[in-house]
Amino acid sequence: MTMIGKVTQERYEQLVADGLEQPAVQGRTQLLLGDLALEIEPISQRGGSHAGPGEEPFGVRQTLAQYADDLDMPLATLLDNRWVATPCWPKERRQHGVSYVVHKTLAAIADEDVRFAKILDPPWHEKSK
Repeated sequence: MTMIGKVTQERYEQLVADGLEQPAVQGRTQLLLGDLALEIEPISQRGGSHAGPGEEPFGVRQTLAQYADDLDMPLATLLDNRWVATPCWPKERRQHGVSYVVHKTLAAIADEDVRFAKILDPPWHEKSK
């Protein structure tokens, strides 16, 4: 039986496969956090959130800062995740195995037909599978 470190060759290969999956999991997590932030504060065309009758206004940034703090993550990271998860990348258009960084880069393409076509043949990135 071949051993690599303290594990069998077979177990080692499984650990490599699991490790290689982690960047994809991390990318899906970043998009999920963006989706959750969008649920709390959807991106509006202009003006952000508005207070309801009898409510104190609590700006989008403050709400998301509270959420980021509760998640123990930087606000800038949460805002970034939220922007990438915007309608630029509806869930059905996201590509498994394509890194978050590529989704983020392609999100800047204004023409959605071009953006959606490009994600099907994305630029290479070291974190993509």
